[in-house]
Amino acid sequence: MEVSLDKFYEAIERENYATAVSIALSYDGPKTFKFWYLQASAFTELRRFEPSEDIYKALCTAERDGYRYWGLLSIGAMSREMGRYQKALKHFKEAIKLDPNEATGWVFLGSMQARFGYVLEAERTHRAATECSSGCIDEAWQNVALVLRAQKRFEDARECCLRSLDLCEEEKTKEILNDVQQAIDFRVEHASLLKKIADAGSGQADPSAIATWHKLIRSTAREDQIGKSLVLSEVDIRHLPANSDDDDFWLDLEYVENLWSAGGSTQAESYIRRLCTGNEEDRWYGWRRAGRMNIYLHQFDKAEVSFLAAFNEDHEDSTPLEELAEMCVDSGQLEKAEQYCLQALSIPEHSLQYNAYL
Repeated sequence: MEVSLDKFYEAIERENYATAVSIALSYDGPKTFKFWYLQASAFTELRRFEPSEDIYKALCTAERDGYRYWGLLSIGAMSREMGRYQKALKHFKEAIKLDPNEATGWVFLGSMQARFGYVLEAERTHRAATECSSGCIDEAWQNVALVLRAQKRFEDARECCLRSLDLCEEEKTKEILNDVQQAIDFRVEHASLLKKIADAGSGQADPSAIATWHKLIRSTAREDQIGKSLVLSEVDIRHLPANSDDDDFWLDLEYVENLWSAGGSTQAESYIRRLCTGNEEDRWYGWRRAGRMNIYLHQFDKAEVSFLAAFNEDHEDSTPLEELAEMCVDSGQLEKAEQYCLQALSIPEHSLQYNAYL
């Protein structure tokens, strides 16, 4: 039976990746760069990284520079998803060397640097992308804005958002612009409060100011309030007492997620570490949050240690094992994923949704 490429492209469009791979493997007609690239992408979505990498490597040996460029970027992106930072770095830099005037390679490299908290390096990389003659220049300016926001340089971030919007009316850029403008206004509004709390290091902090700061942490701990969370993080929490009404209120977990997603993983880690020294429930939440942060950073070995530490706090709750299984699936560690699924399923209160991973 003749296999239709239209069916293959339709399956990709519908995100039916297993169907797309099945069609691709049965197709014996002429194959274009688009076909090979999408087939490899489908394998990657199914977390079948080996056949995906084989295709990308073949593209890297093609005579056309464009094929090699996208092959190198794709291996880099896949390596990043597997937590292989050095390998991803190598391939991104090779792609940039092959075509330094195409912005995409710079953007891929800068985004990875930013995720690992290297915001100064990421800023230089993304600014290099804005000087390119082709590619996603608007996205490069958007990413410069993000790393400037991570450095709490909100006014500069606002200017970069406007540069990006001049090139493309992207909704995400508008959201970032709104966030940094709110952060600018918030910093001005609460300048005196932050000054009072800064005196905590010398034991002179105003208790009412600290109580207000606790409330602001909770009120701004939302995904659309990252800039405000960064303003509040200017306070050194090591000198602050816990909130007397709720011992872990000062460490709202969404607030911590705002920090690490903005490039402040070092600050977030210090906050989580404090939570992990609390009572049993605090430690359980703290270790799980540490695991989630390490997944975000693609540090899967550290994430595994954190989730197992959470499980050791409460052997009757399978949640950390289920999160571990999900991480292993996403990073292509399928045998290990099955191991943790089976362990989770042996616990009476397991979540049935993870049966699908078996």
